[in-house]
Amino acid sequence: MRLKIPPLALTMLLGLGIVIWSKLGPAIDIWSVPYAGLIGIGSCILGWAIVFSGVWRFRRQQTTMDPRSPGRASQLVTSGIYRLTRNPMYLGFLLFLLGLAWVSEHWLTFFVPFGFWLYMNQFQIKPEEEALVGLFGEVYQQYCQRVPRWLVWR
Repeated sequence: MRLKIPPLALTMLLGLGIVIWSKLGPAIDIWSVPYAGLIGIGSCILGWAIVFSGVWRFRRQQTTMDPRSPGRASQLVTSGIYRLTRNPMYLGFLLFLLGLAWVSEHWLTFFVPFGFWLYMNQFQIKPEEEALVGLFGEVYQQYCQRVPRWLVWR
């Protein structure tokens, strides 16, 4: 699988972009939400907790976490957080970016997590799923039917 930018690096670059935009971009915060900062911080913390939960499961089952080569997976992880979402690390990154957008209080920054979601679905998750179907076959297909890709969307 040819991956241009690994998901963690992409998340950090996009997060940096949100922070820079919030500090240097034009003042376009045309909306005011009470406790936006707390919502944002909570989303960031929850996001990283979900990421670490996914990482912990992969480490515990001693399988690869390398997003560039899902075909090297030694086993299919379906326990813990993976009972709720097939992509907890990517979900956590998305929540982190949403949290930064809330903290920035600039409505345009919400396009960043949306773009991340679109990009990850098309260029990361779909190729990963194809590789995992090739590796685990029917077992993975049944898992996909039971567990959503993100949290509520299959």
